[in-house]
Formats: sequence, structure tokens, C-alpha cells
Amino acid sequence: ELNHIEVVHINTSSMLKGSANQSFQYLIVIDFESTCWKDKLGNQPEIIEFPAVLINLSTGMIEEEFQQYVMPSENPVLSEFCTNLTGIKQDDVDAGVPLGTCLLIFSRWIKQISEKRKLIFHESRTVNDKQNICTFVTWSDWDLSVCLHNECVRKHLHKPDILSQWIDIRATYKEFYKRRPQGLRGALSELGLPFEGREHSGLCDARNTAFLAWRMVQDGAILKITKQLKQNTKTSVTPVISTSSKSERKLKTVQKPSRQPFKTLNISTTEQRNRSITSKDSNSMQDTPERFKKSYNLRKTVLKKEIQHNSIKNINLPKCISTPVIKQESHVGNLTTPNGTITPSSSCKRTPPLCKCGCRSTRKFVSMPGPNHGRSFFTCSKRKSLGMIKSTGCGFFCWDS
Repeated sequence: ELNHIEVVHINTSSMLKGSANQSFQYLIVIDFESTCWKDKLGNQPEIIEFPAVLINLSTGMIEEEFQQYVMPSENPVLSEFCTNLTGIKQDDVDAGVPLGTCLLIFSRWIKQISEKRKLIFHESRTVNDKQNICTFVTWSDWDLSVCLHNECVRKHLHKPDILSQWIDIRATYKEFYKRRPQGLRGALSELGLPFEGREHSGLCDARNTAFLAWRMVQDGAILKITKQLKQNTKTSVTPVISTSSKSERKLKTVQKPSRQPFKTLNISTTEQRNRSITSKDSNSMQDTPERFKKSYNLRKTVLKKEIQHNSIKNINLPKCISTPVIKQESHVGNLTTPNGTITPSSSCKRTPPLCKCGCRSTRKFVSMPGPNHGRSFFTCSKRKSLGMIKSTGCGFFCWDS
């Protein structure tokens, strides 16, 4: 009975049948674990465990694994509920790295296994016989479409472009077997597979999801891309918080209206000022109502008369305070306008002239005792006096009467 060799024949027809029509030779399964709370709703989840496993669809063997704990920044202290659910301790995340660093480490790992096994990602690229097509697999779209995407948007991080499309194995399971799975453990149980390891551990969940995908391939399921996001979107977005952590949150684009700069007048001589007043484009007043045209012509005539009779110089203004406008007797004489001669009544108020800044000047009154006490004058609206400290302004000044 010694030296007896028993030959065992293994039927691999079902294995070859399932993997022969597949578009992918390798799969990378990802299953994130994030911060969570029992009662708090509205808090944004942050990734605290970033696992990934590489499975060969020709053999069903897991050939590479990746795991990295991530340090949360928005809610750095884990809740007791989160620790009991995932088995991740506070010391694990404290010793972890920020999400941006984790994505960089993950990209280097992808580069290493791609060079080692000659991988290219997704089925849309042209390949030769020596290259193996690979894509990502998740249990539901939450991991890449919601959790990672929203956190990268909030923290202004660049997400690798290869993570913009993947296979939702839960949706594929439902479509292929025509039944809704009761979680990952329930899907494995329905196919006669045991759940290995700790449930809600990221690395264990990724391994079991890979075993489920391999079993579906053996049963004849054809794995195809089920979700694809737009790449390199530069629109400024603000995420709207959703109470459900497993549903996609809507992103609302915030657009701020552009502000037009103020136009300034650069008038140096009296002739240039008179020319700028009289050389208005007539086309700009075509669609203006008649009552606004009269008001415009009146203000233009007043400004022209003030420029002719007053010299605009930089002078030291007396200490003054702003007071409410009081009805005073107008000292403006008869004004000749294109619409006729206007004689203002004694009760009308004088319109403040324009200063050199191009803005309407401000009426003020002298508050210091003296011969000009209570007398009104016009000054630049951008100029303010605080004792001996004077702010910048164009220096415009003229008496009201």
C-alpha cells in the first residue's frame, strides 16, 4: 500500500467557462470604513480604514493586499459605537496618515502592482496580449461615489482618475440572480460560502467581496462597469448634508455674481472738464424716460456752472461732522437748459455737485465756533476727518452758498 499514488481529476470546465468571456483579468476590491455615530445624524463620514485586495479571475486567488489607517480631521475622536462596530481603536487612527497622504501611498501601490503584473485599468483602453485589464469592485456605490468623492471635495483633495469608475457587485448580484441580497454576509450565505474574519472590518469585507465576485464568475456572471463619474471636475461645489450615510448627497453649485468696477473721472483742466460734460454720447440717452432726461440735463448744467465759478484745489478742511440734511433756501439762480429756463423755488434743495472722484459729493456743516459756524459746504464723500488724522480723498471742496 506504500508508494501508492492516487490521481484526482478536477473538473475545471465551469471555471474556464466563467472566466473566458470576462472583460477583466484582475479585480481590485475596495471596502472603506468610516467614522459613524449611533444617534448623531448629519455628520459627514470620514474614511478611517483604506483597504484593497487584488484577485486573479483566472485562478480565484488573492495575490496582493493593501491596508492603511487614515487619521480623521473633522471628527478626530472616534465614537464608542464606531469602535465597537469596526474594531478600529483610537490608537489606530492616531497612528494613521491624512487622507491625502493615503491616496498618494495607494497610488504608489497601484503603480507597483501594475508594473509587476502588467495591469491597465478599465475596458475602454486598447490592450495587447501581454497586458491584463483590471478594474475596481465595491459592495454598493457608497464607497467611491459618496464617501471618498464627498470627502475629497470638502478637503480639496485630488482623487485618482482610475477611481472614477467601478463595478457595483451588489447591483450585479441582484441582476444576475434575480433576488435582492441581505447584506454581504447574506449574499455569501445564499451561495453556500462562509464569511471569513470580522464583519465590518475593511480588509475582511474586501476579501469576502472578492470571494463573492469569484463565485459569481464561476456561475457565469459577466462583470461590467456599472458606475462612472466625471473626471477632473473643477466646479466649486458645496455638499448638501444628507441624514443617510448610504445615499448619495446632492451637490449644489454656488455661483457668485461678478461685480463691475466703478468708473472714475480723470479731469485735470477746466477745458477738459467742460469737454467731457458736453461730449456725452447721445445714443446712451435714447432709451431713457423723459423725466430722467430732464433731471440729467439739470445736473449737468449745475455741474458745468460750478466748475466755471469754483476752483477745485486741495485745501485743509475745517473740523466738521455729518448732520441730517436741513431744508435751506437755495442760492442757485436761473438755469438755462436745453429744455428751457428753470427757476428753482426757494424751498428746493440743491443737488450736491460731482467731485473729482466721479461720485456725488456730501453736504456738511461747519461745527467749530467762528464766522462760518453752521455754514454748509460740499466735500468728497470718500474723505473723512478724525481729529488730526485725515483719510484719503480727492480734496474736492466748495461752499454751498
